[in-house]
Amino acid sequence: YAADNDILMDETKGKELRTYLLERGYQLLEIGYKHDSYLKNPSYHFEFHKKLIDSELCKEAEVYLNGIFPRLKKANETGFLYEITPEDFYIHMVVHAFVHYRQKGTGLRYIVDLFYYLRMYRKDMDMERVQSLLASFGTDRFEVVLKELAEVLFGDGEEKTEYSDAQEEMLAYMFKA
Repeated sequence: YAADNDILMDETKGKELRTYLLERGYQLLEIGYKHDSYLKNPSYHFEFHKKLIDSELCKEAEVYLNGIFPRLKKANETGFLYEITPEDFYIHMVVHAFVHYRQKGTGLRYIVDLFYYLRMYRKDMDMERVQSLLASFGTDRFEVVLKELAEVLFGDGEEKTEYSDAQEEMLAYMFKA
């Protein structure tokens, strides 16, 4: 399957969720440490994540992001759907990209995602708080280069043919991924 739907779940509700999905024809593919995976043909593939991140590369970020439930806001009255703040979503996006970049590479997807996310939500975010948290996680320099590349590659400025050493290094590594 080309894509899955990633959902953060309250781990204490795993058995209840499993019963609900199995009764509706989903096949249990995996009960894992990081997520439980379900499939229903023709193309419904859900991964219910128990954690937002699990990486030795960013322990402080792992603690912050996996402690997210108290910072979530109810999205409706049913109590089943919660929303993440724009800041926490952005932080997760950067940390997730950093982990993939350091482990296996990323391709260009994260640059595109970051570019469009900032275009849509930068005005709604407390960027000082974001920068402070990214610095405490050790991902701030990575984020700076990612933002620079996003602007160079997709921004409205004039076409750029020269890149900084950090930008060149990141792009070369991403193209190999």
